[in-house]
Amino acid sequence: MKKVLHITLVMLLLGGLTQSAAAQFGYSFGGEVMQQALISPEQMARLSQDQHFGTARSMAMGSAFTSLGGDMATLFINPAGLGMYRTNEFSLTPMISLARSSNSAAEYGSNNTSRFALANIGFVFNLYEGSGRLVSLNMGFAYNRTADLNFNTSFQHDSPYKGGAAAPSLLRAWAGQLTSQGLFPDSEGFLGYYGQMPPDLWGGMLAYNSYLLNIYDDGAGPFYEADHIGHNASVGHFYELESRGSVGEYALSLGANVGNKLYLGLSFGLASLSQRVNLYYGEDYRYLGADGSTIPAVNSAGQELIRQADYMHYNQYAELNGVGFNLKVGAIFRPIEPLRIGVAYHSPTWYAVDHEYAGQMAAMVYDNDLNKYSPSMVDTDGSWNDQAGDRWEITTPSKLMLGISYTFGKRGILSLDYERDWYNAIRVRNTPFWLPSTEAFEQSAFKERFAATNSVRLGGEFKATTRWALRAGVGYTTSMVREELNLSAPIADRILDISAGMGFVLSRSMTLDLAYRYSSTSCSDYRLFYGARAGADGALSLLDASELYSTDYTRHHILLTLGFRF
Repeated sequence: MKKVLHITLVMLLLGGLTQSAAAQFGYSFGGEVMQQALISPEQMARLSQDQHFGTARSMAMGSAFTSLGGDMATLFINPAGLGMYRTNEFSLTPMISLARSSNSAAEYGSNNTSRFALANIGFVFNLYEGSGRLVSLNMGFAYNRTADLNFNTSFQHDSPYKGGAAAPSLLRAWAGQLTSQGLFPDSEGFLGYYGQMPPDLWGGMLAYNSYLLNIYDDGAGPFYEADHIGHNASVGHFYELESRGSVGEYALSLGANVGNKLYLGLSFGLASLSQRVNLYYGEDYRYLGADGSTIPAVNSAGQELIRQADYMHYNQYAELNGVGFNLKVGAIFRPIEPLRIGVAYHSPTWYAVDHEYAGQMAAMVYDNDLNKYSPSMVDTDGSWNDQAGDRWEITTPSKLMLGISYTFGKRGILSLDYERDWYNAIRVRNTPFWLPSTEAFEQSAFKERFAATNSVRLGGEFKATTRWALRAGVGYTTSMVREELNLSAPIADRILDISAGMGFVLSRSMTLDLAYRYSSTSCSDYRLFYGARAGADGALSLLDASELYSTDYTRHHILLTLGFRF
């Protein structure tokens, strides 16, 4: 018998900048799929993470440049290194980036991506050369890519029905979310998108208007139920995320050389972030017996369903655009000719970020009484552009950097860096109306969930001749996660960078540097969706939740720097 498609299509357009919060009445909801209409704490942490791009020379040496200078990357690491220039310079660093994600579940779509980008470009001008206490003064202007946000992640996973509890479904989490908020249709049955409505509830509204949720009243009050999914359904989960974008910074810097012993630097940075995310999540509902044959869909009481869902498809698009500014100060001290000791402080970046969002849902439901799919379609548009809270002010972590290096005559350099980043100090201002308070949000979202990270980087250079050099480096960063319970996105638990490269002096005024860096990021486990309720002791117990998933990333970067000194 030819099937007639019953497709419910609901469109949602949302413009605004938001963040999820604990739901009322002791409930909280989250997960990678449920948070895309928002800017989550996990996303703020990922956008704040510096991936230490620079020139080919700096990256080949593990970016261990806090005590080194004479390189365009020092404007973004320790601007005091700018004081070591004695000539003007222009350098250009294009980059090829290859990224792959690996997941704990089976691959669904493409997990690879490749991009061509500009890693670094800049000028240094020698403003002053003297014979007194102030030996030289230099000014630099440069652009540096801070983070590469280009990656794909996809996987699929089956949650078979094994008897007893129903398999996890996003629809059940949405039903609990709308019920906990006491959000029900008006007297005409309309559950709309307009007015002062937290956007983290809009996914549940889409599900209701897609006829995937029903409302009942057991005498204690109304509640939602995803009763078109059989209690005996096995649920297939399909997840695919595509991210495109980057974080970059423009720096205007000054560096001074005082007596060839002390180098001081100051840098003003203008940061820019842009990210576009396409996320698809789907669920298939299957009713299979022990022998693999199709069986009737039934509710928890064993009664056959009149109408049963076959699938739900949920497509989301989110775009972030923001600008911010920061300051960097640093010093390098050379007590003896071959030894350099460096220190640098990077202020937080103060961002203003806009967020736009669009969602689309499609579903198919089979009517067992009519023995067919009954077609219907709903189209709903809503605008959030005029609502409060469409722009957040986000403060990223500050960082402290220490470095020491030793030069072995004209043959080699060995450099060691330590860096500390305070992710638990991420702050927000101008918070939306659905957050209980800025202080409470920061306490639960950042102070309790994230930790300060420690990074150690080691780099070396060996000059085989006066015309060419070999370089290598390694770096390791500890976890930014303090509390892993119910994280809504993969967050870096460990980062390992291994790099190598070569440098060539082509002429008195021209240099060529090549570098390769391998980066491996192991991430914490996370959920696609979850609903939880706090007990009397404050501990959370999961009610409706996906399985825990893990996603790790490997990245390969190939860089080439052309430098011209004059």
